[in-house]
Amino acid sequence: MRNNFNTIKSRIKNRVYSFDLAKTISLVIALILPIIIIGCSHDPVGTTGTSVSGYTISSKANPGEVRANGSDKALVVVEVWDQNGNYVDGETVTFSSTLGTLANSTVTTSNGVAVNTYTSSSSVGMGIIVASVENIVTKIEVVQYLTESAN
Repeated sequence: MRNNFNTIKSRIKNRVYSFDLAKTISLVIALILPIIIIGCSHDPVGTTGTSVSGYTISSKANPGEVRANGSDKALVVVEVWDQNGNYVDGETVTFSSTLGTLANSTVTTSNGVAVNTYTSSSSVGMGIIVASVENIVTKIEVVQYLTESAN
């Protein structure tokens, strides 16, 4: 039985089974990461507006606090459901921020989820990330704090 980093082979009852390790890890991350993100994050400041398609959205930032160093990151997750509670694929979510920067100004939902990356600025304060779908707007707070310098 020959193994390398990308493929693992196993012999069970004289049959050889192999699987791609990188694809397996990617699948596990794709399934578990949203659960981790949603479970440990900042709640939105508020959601306003009505969707013409009957959508509902929720949003989170994880972590909800970052250092004001211009490089700390937070994941911003927006979920979109239809009126029947089903996740909506292919819907465009538009993002903006009052402090710090976002990796993308728009993200298309996949399995009802749009994920963006927030990068802190060097200013201390409360960043408000605005995410919108159709006429629904949600605002998420991200606190940027200054760490003590080592003197």
